[in-house]
Amino acid sequence: MLYRPRQHSPFTLIELLVAASAGAVLLTALLVALSGAWRLQEQGDRREKAETPLDAARQCLSRDLRYAVPPTGLLAGAFAAQTEAAGDYRHDDAQWVTAIGASNPEATDGDLVSVHYYLKETEESGVLHLVRTENRHLLAVEVAAAVEVVMLEGVVSFAVDWYDGDTWQESWDSTAHENQLPEAAWVQLRFAPTDRSSPPPLDLIVALDMRTLSAAGGNP
Repeated sequence: MLYRPRQHSPFTLIELLVAASAGAVLLTALLVALSGAWRLQEQGDRREKAETPLDAARQCLSRDLRYAVPPTGLLAGAFAAQTEAAGDYRHDDAQWVTAIGASNPEATDGDLVSVHYYLKETEESGVLHLVRTENRHLLAVEVAAAVEVVMLEGVVSFAVDWYDGDTWQESWDSTAHENQLPEAAWVQLRFAPTDRSSPPPLDLIVALDMRTLSAAGGNP
């Protein structure tokens, strides 16, 4: 008896359409998932880039204020912070000496650095930049022009209040406070709204660690 090989029936058109539809559904689901992941990554990257200058400014202000040096001795200049009202806002100006030079072991300069924070006008009316300068050559006879580093853009208000142990004061002059430092600083920054959003304000309270020997309850 002769046996014929079994012939496989070809796929029907309906089966092919069903398989193609299932593949299309799976591919669409995969593309949707990938698109969502890419969108989240892009949002995270934009958020990180937007927060980086603010985080950097916060860290720099915290470090400079925390290690502020009492204005006694040859290298430590006066701690001077002035306030200037500008309508509903403030344009403060603060300058002091801070012991941050030792944070960079490769630096050849001294440990003490004179820092200066203030607002600088831009071409756009009412919008300013928070600027920081530093001087690491405190004994130099001739000091080169300070390099202005823009810490934050689009600032409308820069206010710093100083805590004397009882109350907050809008300005501080160490020569009028027996060469003492304030116990804490309260930094308040307000930003101009953008086309897409209104940036949240920055409020930062920093305790100043250093005290002179004559400061009540302080450490040298």
